[in-house]
Amino acid sequence: MRLLIIIIFSVFCGVSALPQKNSIAYCDSVSNSLYDKNEWQKLIKFGSIAKHKIDYYDLDIRLQQAYFYRNIFSGAEKYSRKAFTIYETKEAAQGIYYSLLYSGLDIEAKQFNNKYNSITEIKNVTKKGASCLLFNIGDRLSSNQNSAGDMFYADICRISKPKDNTNLMQDLIYSQQYNPTGDFKQIEYFNSIQQFIKNGWYIKPSFHYALTLYNNSSVDSIPYSDSVSKPLPFPAIGLSTVKTFGKQNDINSIPGILHSLNIAFGIEKRMGAITIGIEPAFQISYNANQINTKYSIKAKSDSFINGNKILTYPYFQNGVYSISTTTVGNIVQLGGTLSYIFPIKGSPLYSKFSAFYLIDNNSNSASAFNFYTLLKVKSKVWFHFSYTSKGNLPWANNNDGQYFNTFVALNYRYSLTLQFKPLKKFSPMLTFQNEKDGGGQSKNSVIYNSFYLTLKYNL
Repeated sequence: MRLLIIIIFSVFCGVSALPQKNSIAYCDSVSNSLYDKNEWQKLIKFGSIAKHKIDYYDLDIRLQQAYFYRNIFSGAEKYSRKAFTIYETKEAAQGIYYSLLYSGLDIEAKQFNNKYNSITEIKNVTKKGASCLLFNIGDRLSSNQNSAGDMFYADICRISKPKDNTNLMQDLIYSQQYNPTGDFKQIEYFNSIQQFIKNGWYIKPSFHYALTLYNNSSVDSIPYSDSVSKPLPFPAIGLSTVKTFGKQNDINSIPGILHSLNIAFGIEKRMGAITIGIEPAFQISYNANQINTKYSIKAKSDSFINGNKILTYPYFQNGVYSISTTTVGNIVQLGGTLSYIFPIKGSPLYSKFSAFYLIDNNSNSASAFNFYTLLKVKSKVWFHFSYTSKGNLPWANNNDGQYFNTFVALNYRYSLTLQFKPLKKFSPMLTFQNEKDGGGQSKNSVIYNSFYLTLKYNL
């Protein structure tokens, strides 16, 4: 009997000594085992269950490492910050810094490191001034040369960091197009500032100016008719009615200049992997042109007296006249953006959706949509995809560092960019773009297939 009691007591004490599930000892044992074996996905799955029951610094640090090595940087930042609120340690602080940095949030990373540099012990090597230059050249090939010709496009973009909390993008763009009925040349300047405030808040004011020089021509053939009553040379008969009908051919030459100014002020709030924002904008345009018309009328005239036709004779007339016009218009743009970083194994997938509503001073309205996504494959190759659709009203839009002119009636536009990054100083990019515009000079839709080469030079 005494032996049985001793056995039962020994078993009871042994069971009591085992770590209980969801206890700190159990979490420490299991998470440390998975951590030592580099079984990151199993550690993440275990942590998602254990965190419902327990809050533990070492578990947060291990989960931060698991998410980081899985390239899910928003998750790594989350658990680094939770660990940092318990103990302001070097490993937790560095976890926050590198999670922000590898998420592309370089401004927030540098701001955090400036504040806690004594803890992170990371030396900021990012220098102020220009950080990179982008040289871009391309050609938009028209599928309908009778409506619109090919378009040449070139730009140089400078991205700099004038302050620790500020990114500045400046883009100078030139494009030209020769059409069967005219041509245009356009110079654009785009300036965008991204400034971090605090707690995930950003402001993004932007300024866009476009100067367009154009010269259009057209040939119109329209019906011509005229009817007048005039006295005959001998008053005894009375009045004669002359009716003239035929065709008038007009040759129009329209040189002009268009100034467009767009000012936007975006505000964004980042909440982990999600960023929401609004981007109201105002655009004003000034268009001045001169319509020079050479006309020729080929017709015949019938003369009537008291309703009876008495004479028919040919009628010819040539002439020239000019009309100068100026138009001032404005457009209000309202809308917002939603972006999300998807936690995909091996590489994060960044996606952004934008929706805008536009209305002009004549109560014409349009809507615009843009979808942009970026996939990084092992930090060596990046894939960019963009889709845009909008109505007839102009729209100045910056597609995440790649500016595209959207002043035409755009049915759709999508582009795919392959970027090799990094290759020391240079990172080449190849872009294919397909779009359908409703802006041909013959008012027919035109499909463009475009090819761009971009060289990114890191200073």
